[in-house]
Amino acid sequence: MARKKPARAPTIFISFNIKDKVSVKELTVLLRQNGYSCVMAAENIQPGEVLSEKVKLEIEASSCLIAVCSKNGARSAWVNQEIGFAMGQEIPIIPISTETKYIDGLLQGTEYIGLDIDNPSIKAMKDLIAALKKRATKIN
Repeated sequence: MARKKPARAPTIFISFNIKDKVSVKELTVLLRQNGYSCVMAAENIQPGEVLSEKVKLEIEASSCLIAVCSKNGARSAWVNQEIGFAMGQEIPIIPISTETKYIDGLLQGTEYIGLDIDNPSIKAMKDLIAALKKRATKIN
């Protein structure tokens, strides 16, 4: 009898501006502690690899995309392109931001989680985990 593969943790692609890297790293620790696998374009850099292709593959393989809509993220062409690509692939997107003014472009009018990535509150993290449970599916 074939053994059933155990379900893997949902993979979350985190879209952010490199200027927010330290705070985003802390966010990934919290997400991993809650059973999520996290992927960021800035991880596992392979010299010579085409970054845009790598990012597309990582987003396609993800259960959900968290868009860090900070002051830096709002100015990032990469963040906006990653959001657009995820939308095109029908990947659920959960924006996080401290201010509505940073929820712009393709995400304008989208409900978001008020999360200060530099100092996340317990309530905001619970809201994020609850949203992930609804939006991110397990991968077998």
